Amino acid sequence: MASVIHDAEGAKPVRPQLMAVTLLLLVSGIRLGYAQEMNYNTFQVGSRSALMGGAVVGGVRDTSATFYNPGALAFVENASISVSANAFRFGTMTIDKALGPGEEATASLLEPVPLLVSGILPWPVAPQWVFGYALVARQQYSATFTNAVDTPRETINVGGVSQPLPHQFVAQSNMTSRANEFWAMAAAAWRLDETLALGLAPSIAWRRQSRQEQLSVQSIPLGASDLAPMSNTQSTDVEFSQFSLLTRFGVAWEPSALLKVGATLTTPQLKLASSGSSQAQVTRTNIPVFTNGTLAGSQSVLGSDFQDGLSSHYRTPLSIAVGAEVKPWAPVTVGLSVSYSVALGRQALLEVQGGHPFFRGPETTGLPDSTRFLPPLDERRAVVNVSFGAEYALNDMYAAYVGVWTDFSPLTSQQFRAIDRSGQGFVMAVGEVDLYHVVFGATRTTQRSKVAAGMVISQGRGTAPSNLDITATGDVFGLTQGGRLIDRHAAFFSISLLLGYTYFF
Repeated sequence: MASVIHDAEGAKPVRPQLMAVTLLLLVSGIRLGYAQEMNYNTFQVGSRSALMGGAVVGGVRDTSATFYNPGALAFVENASISVSANAFRFGTMTIDKALGPGEEATASLLEPVPLLVSGILPWPVAPQWVFGYALVARQQYSATFTNAVDTPRETINVGGVSQPLPHQFVAQSNMTSRANEFWAMAAAAWRLDETLALGLAPSIAWRRQSRQEQLSVQSIPLGASDLAPMSNTQSTDVEFSQFSLLTRFGVAWEPSALLKVGATLTTPQLKLASSGSSQAQVTRTNIPVFTNGTLAGSQSVLGSDFQDGLSSHYRTPLSIAVGAEVKPWAPVTVGLSVSYSVALGRQALLEVQGGHPFFRGPETTGLPDSTRFLPPLDERRAVVNVSFGAEYALNDMYAAYVGVWTDFSPLTSQQFRAIDRSGQGFVMAVGEVDLYHVVFGATRTTQRSKVAAGMVISQGRGTAPSNLDITATGDVFGLTQGGRLIDRHAAFFSISLLLGYTYFF
């Protein structure tokens, strides 16, 4: 609990404005950027479609059409079931100087990533109709950053006030970010004539996303000092899950054997059910207060709140995709797809209840309540992504593929800073990392099956704002001096093994 600050002799209470400013700047807590949780185009699915880099909006002719273009299902000739997956993905996410000079934050990724199970169901009594289904992994990401420092310092810095007080500085920082999203899709396609088809795929999307952060700091004065050991512990734990409904409409046009064209429109999500929680806590003990360069006393402060059963409002944008696939000569097929996702204005991801005091104690009267510290906010820019793929048919059985696609981030550091300046919440996934993917592989096709194998290499760079600094340049709480945000350089790299199998009935 907060206590009244007394001077060195314990005679008079001291209520410095410095304490209020320090609290407002610092108690908003640990902020480190992550990437990939919000990107729209991380994974490609299906056997051939994934090897083409997803450049199949115009030319998809297998069960993955349920996802890429439900209209193209009408042109699939054989009933089949298909399974594809990243057998494993190994990668790293590195944020340079995330915890101060010389203290980068690195997380390793090593996990299986299921991507797609899909199939089609022709309707013999109405051959112009085809029905399909798909289970798709749209997002699967988990990264944990852990760092520790145990070092002597010659000075301490509190809210911009530096004093020559030698002390031992011990700090630990742990941050984990997770995001999972899966779609269950059903599709119906209607073949209007030999060259044109329409389709739609209503889908149930389930998303779960979380962020946990902990910071523990101990500052132990060395030698003779009137100041007791100082400590700072902070934690944030935010999580939500949501079921939503969305629909993808598609049109496929095949004017000749040499050209295939397609387009899709995907609606924003309509929330069906949701649940979320948000909690934050900060405990600072023996915070030193100086008057005219002289130690005037110390204060302890507690801020805490936990709210669960909250309604979430995760959104996906309206998006449009167009694509074409051509055969410039007999063994070669080339595909190109372009997708556009509209911008999303600022909105709270969780409906945090107001009127809950965050700070406790007589010295915290008038400080903001929990609506300042608990609600995660969401705001995204418009994004254009491009996919390109090429297929070379070696013979009737074997084909080789190469594909590339972009995965640009809808988040920007400017958006984060604008939200931070608003004083109304924080961004749950922070960072601007644009990813580029390259895939190469081959398929083997027989009368009854198709087997696909490939390798995906992904790389990205960007920035991630952070206010952590547990090195000698930071303040006594392990944060940047003044609690300011600094754009840190971020880099991502991963290698995935892609496997696919299709069985023809």
